[in-house]
Amino acid sequence: MLLPYTVLLRLHTLIFPVSYQFPEAYNSYFSEWLFSQFTHPILQSVGAILIIFIQALIINHLFVYHKVSRESTLFAGLLYILFVSVNPETNYFSPLLVANTFIILALHNLLKTFKITNAGALIFNAGIFIGLASVFYTPYAILAVFGILSLLIIRSFRLREKLQYLAGILTPYYLLVVLFYWTDTNIEHLNFIKGIFFNLPSVRYPINLISVMPALILLLLIPTILINYGIISGKKNIQLQKKIDIIYWLMLFVLLSFLLFSTEDQFHLLALAVPLSLITAILMSESKRSILFELCHLAALIVAGIAQYSGY
Repeated sequence: MLLPYTVLLRLHTLIFPVSYQFPEAYNSYFSEWLFSQFTHPILQSVGAILIIFIQALIINHLFVYHKVSRESTLFAGLLYILFVSVNPETNYFSPLLVANTFIILALHNLLKTFKITNAGALIFNAGIFIGLASVFYTPYAILAVFGILSLLIIRSFRLREKLQYLAGILTPYYLLVVLFYWTDTNIEHLNFIKGIFFNLPSVRYPINLISVMPALILLLLIPTILINYGIISGKKNIQLQKKIDIIYWLMLFVLLSFLLFSTEDQFHLLALAVPLSLITAILMSESKRSILFELCHLAALIVAGIAQYSGY
């Protein structure tokens, strides 16, 4: 049912397809080159639907595999689809959307390392996935620190594992440099450093309430899940508490990247979709007031519909 749900939420992108336009300040040469290979709006719209569907399947697998909630539900994938589709300003096949795939896989590999003696392959893979995510979307480079913190939370300190992790992160950049050399491309194109500076999110005036409401849904969820941390992590064993803490840290690092990197503010909200979908799904499955969340879900669908079609 996830695929029809994805198509329904993003139907307007098939009826009124628009291709993604790179901002002038964008600094991922690899993403620009890759997206230049298929610029047709309808192809990008179909590609976005397929990749979101696959991401939702992986998130559901992660949620069930790691048993982060007492009940195994498929809410996490459904919420992820909703969060990345609710805002018409970000309903494009963007580099951030592609990068989210690697963040989900990196998180899955990090969580799998708990109580595994020889976890070198998982740690190396987590590093590679975070490195690939930062190649597509530069602000995800901050998650290199998140990965180290996650390993410290879930495992005892071992220098060899940290080196394996760093080697994984550097591998995509090494291969990219090799590709640049092979194709005789100026290595100055690999200039993500220029996108790093302390940045305050900007507000565009005049404010259109209809277009802002989808973003407010995501932002209002943050204090909600912070307040309910005790409910979400309470009455769980140490293993699950540590895994939930890691998901919370992922959300906090994404928020920190708002200030550290030059970002398109509305687009960057898509980065919150991964941790928010997982934590909200835990809260929904743990809550005894399921009817309240169902009403909130219905309200979010209505807001999404109004925001998406109000401009046509």
